[in-house]
Amino acid sequence: MTKRLHLTHRPSNKATFIGISIVIAILVINAAIIGFIASSQHKKNNTQDAQVTVSESALNKLGVNRGSNDAGIELTVGPNAQFKGNLTVAGNTSIGGQLNLNSKFTATDASLAQVEAGNTTLGTLNVNGSSTLSSAALRNNLSVAGTTTLQGPVTMTQLLTVSNNVNISGNVSVGGTLSLSNLHIGSLTADSLITIGGHVVTNGSAPGLSKGSCLSSLDTVSNSGNDAAGTVVVNVDSSGLNNGHSACIVANVSFRQGYSNIPHVVVTPVGPVFGGNVYVYRSAGGFSIGISGSLDAGSSTAFDYIVEQ
Repeated sequence: MTKRLHLTHRPSNKATFIGISIVIAILVINAAIIGFIASSQHKKNNTQDAQVTVSESALNKLGVNRGSNDAGIELTVGPNAQFKGNLTVAGNTSIGGQLNLNSKFTATDASLAQVEAGNTTLGTLNVNGSSTLSSAALRNNLSVAGTTTLQGPVTMTQLLTVSNNVNISGNVSVGGTLSLSNLHIGSLTADSLITIGGHVVTNGSAPGLSKGSCLSSLDTVSNSGNDAAGTVVVNVDSSGLNNGHSACIVANVSFRQGYSNIPHVVVTPVGPVFGGNVYVYRSAGGFSIGISGSLDAGSSTAFDYIVEQ
């Protein structure tokens, strides 16, 4: 019986190394393809979810330190940090240094202890405390509910209307015409002319009055008017008064408020009853009316007077 011969081939070391290298290359290529597909899928998912996770080391390189606790997340932003999009802060924000805004500042409600602003436009301004303004220009109405104190000069180029009383403790200078429907003053001094188009009406209580020395106990006197103008009435009883040509004092008038100097007094008899002369004796405190002549029995003679200093 003839035996078959089995041939066994043993490869060399070089061939073995080449074969292993080819297998490893194939595995690397497959891994690269799988990694590329996984990376593409990951980018797609990130684009859809819009979520980015930044590592702790990356935040440190950007100058941002992040520490988390049970209350939330605290971010400390280093210098020269920029936010190019919108920034929304849900809680309070504290800024230790200056805040520089290059654009518009909008706030629904703001409480500011001190504000230094250049060109500022305010729709509504409510000031509860003190306010100091170096210069203020108002385009519309100004309403002040409390007391207004103006320490410096006030210049008004338009009409000033005051619907209530005005108290002025100092002097008032009017360069134009002063128009008043009613003027009540304690003292009036005019360095030039006073022109009055209507009547001059004096006011005040009647001055004191006493009977003259030449009247009898039955004769009486009465008066009306004030220190500036008035009327004195002499009433003679049935015996009459016949003084001839001698001076006889019939009434003495005492001013309510004496003049600083002896005033000018003009006395005029009223009506044709009295036919004699009238004399006036005056002083800063009053004047006396004297007559020379006779007064009919049972008659009343009136004397008007005007006093000016």
